[in-house]
Amino acid sequence: MKVKEFQNWSETSLEELCDCLKPVFFIERTRIIRVGDPIDEMLFVLNGKLWTYSYDFMNVTTTASMLIHRRSRENLLEDGDFCGQELIIWSQNESSSPHLPISTRTIQALTNVEAFTLMADDLKRVSLLRHFDRAALLLQSRWRFKRLLRARRNPEKRSRLESLMYKFI
Repeated sequence: MKVKEFQNWSETSLEELCDCLKPVFFIERTRIIRVGDPIDEMLFVLNGKLWTYSYDFMNVTTTASMLIHRRSRENLLEDGDFCGQELIIWSQNESSSPHLPISTRTIQALTNVEAFTLMADDLKRVSLLRHFDRAALLLQSRWRFKRLLRARRNPEKRSRLESLMYKFI
């Protein structure tokens, strides 16, 4: 499965995500999520087919005005596909509200489906840990840089620092 948003994640972060995956099974014709529901999980299809669709609303003007809706087929998800990518954007936004994104489509199993699910809370937690890891690396590199600058100004500390650095190289 190729999730381009995860391509620049570290191995550690991806392993954390994999630890959060849970196997699920949907029988044929099960509605997994409906238009207007909060999206609380990502689904990674291993085996089976999902159908995603939304409703088109048409206003028909006759003597009695009526609102007609019809399903418009959008996409067929098969082995190796995934859905719920809205959660990736939601989880990576540090200022995102605690409210989950709302689905603009219905997802229904066309066949029996075996999949893995990744819950929104787990994705948010791993995404936050990833930001903390990057922030820690940035702070460490800045601290090392400042320490190196100070050592260059003070020759006696410089030789001691260089000997320490060679131990780690």
